[in-house]
Formats: sequence, C-alpha cells, structure tokens
Amino acid sequence: MKEEIILDDIIADKEPSFSKRTNLIIIGIIVFLAILNITIMVFILPPKVGVQNLDGTLATTAEYHSSIIKTSLLNLPIIGFLLGALFSFIPYKRIGYGKKYIRFSLIIILTINTLFFLGSVLNLAFWIFR
Repeated sequence: MKEEIILDDIIADKEPSFSKRTNLIIIGIIVFLAILNITIMVFILPPKVGVQNLDGTLATTAEYHSSIIKTSLLNLPIIGFLLGALFSFIPYKRIGYGKKYIRFSLIIILTINTLFFLGSVLNLAFWIFR
C-alpha cells in the first residue's frame, strides 16, 4: 500500500526561495521605473503651474524638478524600508527576519514606484489628449 503524499505537506516543508538573484531583478525593475518616472515628470511634461512651497510661496521649476527627483530616489525607498520593517514581523514559513525584511521592503518599494509610474503615465496621457 502506497503512502499518500498530501500536496500541503510538500509545500509546508519547502522553504520559499529568497535568492539574491531575485532581489537583484527586483532592484533593477525599481531603478528602471524610477528612471522612467523621473524622465516623464521632469523632461517630458511641462512643469506644473501654481505649485507652492510649504510656506505658501510659488515654487520655481528647479524646485519642482528637485522635489520629483528627491521623492523618487530618496523618500520612496525610505518609506518602503520603514514599511518593510513593520511587515517583516508577520510570521511566514519559518523564515528569518532579515530575509523577510529585504524581500518585503523591495516589494513595497516596487509597488510604490509602480503606482507613481502609473500616475505619471496618466498625467502624461491627460496632458497629450487635453
């Protein structure tokens, strides 16, 4: 009599692959999306009229472009790593905190960059077809 192997038992025993190669692919996609987003927002679209600083004064084009670049390259990754630190506490198949932290952070940064990229593409579409 053959012993039946349940698929859930096989899946439960196998640890998920958190390879460095996959992390590098995700980082490459994040960098590519950030470059595309900066290119669309800074070089293709005209600067927004009426953008204000926090003190209420009108921002110059250089300040506007600088804020786009800083947001894409600095602020979004910081937010992703902070959220990744929180989501890493969720138990997942006996994986250590360090492996989960990097993977969750990269996936969160990828998601945020994708949303920002979709927003800039919609902005570009509205600008073209107005």
